[in-house]
Amino acid sequence: MMNIVFLIRAIGSGGGAELQMTVLAKGLKSRGHQVTVVVLYGEGSDFEVELVKAGIHIIDLKKKGFWDVFGFLYRYVQTLKSIRPDVLHGYMPMQNLLVLLSQLFLPRTKIVWGLRDSNIGFGNIPLSTQVFFKLSCWLSNKADLIISNSESGKLFHINKGYPANLIKVIPNGIDAEYFQRAEKGRQLLRHQWEVSDAQILIGNVARLDRKKDHSTFLRACAIVRQEYPHIKIVCAGEDSKEYREELDLLAKELLLQDLVIWAGLCGDMAEVYSALDIEVCSSLYEGFPNAVAEAMSCSVAVVATEVGDAKLMLEGIGSCVPPGDPTALAAAMSAMLKKNLPDVGYRGRERIIERYSVDNLVHRTETALKALLDK
Repeated sequence: MMNIVFLIRAIGSGGGAELQMTVLAKGLKSRGHQVTVVVLYGEGSDFEVELVKAGIHIIDLKKKGFWDVFGFLYRYVQTLKSIRPDVLHGYMPMQNLLVLLSQLFLPRTKIVWGLRDSNIGFGNIPLSTQVFFKLSCWLSNKADLIISNSESGKLFHINKGYPANLIKVIPNGIDAEYFQRAEKGRQLLRHQWEVSDAQILIGNVARLDRKKDHSTFLRACAIVRQEYPHIKIVCAGEDSKEYREELDLLAKELLLQDLVIWAGLCGDMAEVYSALDIEVCSSLYEGFPNAVAEAMSCSVAVVATEVGDAKLMLEGIGSCVPPGDPTALAAAMSAMLKKNLPDVGYRGRERIIERYSVDNLVHRTETALKALLDK
């Protein structure tokens, strides 16, 4: 049995990293390992409830903000000393750097970094993120193991100076029992959103964040509308007031204001995907695009930009185009709508079950951690 601690900034209800850490922690716990999740900021999210139900202890370090340094570090050190983990697994750049501190007082603890992105520096990136990333490149050889959730993420970080011999690729795991076609949910949501069975519903499941590039998505939908005038559009994900206002203005400019449904955060994501005819991922960059995999698991056809491992996931099943190109995205969407969508959806779900299951994620991670401890 291994004693494993995950360190993550927070466990919100809408993030891919938080979801995957929750899935992995629960899977390792179910295999008999002692698992603790340490968070910088406690939020009382649904994921926290899931972890507690699974018997996983959550420790909130109660960080008060960016400048809460010395008090926070004292709590952090004392917490880890009390647990004395075999493995300390960081999630995201800042936490990856923090776990290195344990080498000063827990020299036998193995340090594992988690990489979630395949590109840093595209667009407007906060200065703090740039600093943490540069420090990570410089100190990456101090980790004992680095786990990337995508092949593209591995290659990107190697090109930025990360040691290739320390990086292992373990793709995200998709819960295919939860993410499956929900016909009743489909009908309920389409009725709620006032979308008829005859209308085509095109979705973009992603938080309102500039890196998700909803503007390109809306511009592509405006082009598709010329061929399919009865489409409806839904954007489902955590809202951002400032960005939403910009997108509202763009929707009006494109004469889409009466077609776009801003669904915000939704409770049952399997029902959301099931309500769609196609899911579109328009991101500028990703590591492992969860929305692509989740939609495929729900038997929904997918069109995506060539970000992260999207092309690898969709090879022979869905379509990928360069990011930031609404014309190319629209062409791929139109071409997809001419296909047998149920057949495309069936093959997509088979791909997820075969390559991206939760069992695969948990087993491969467990094997990698055991091998690390056996060195």
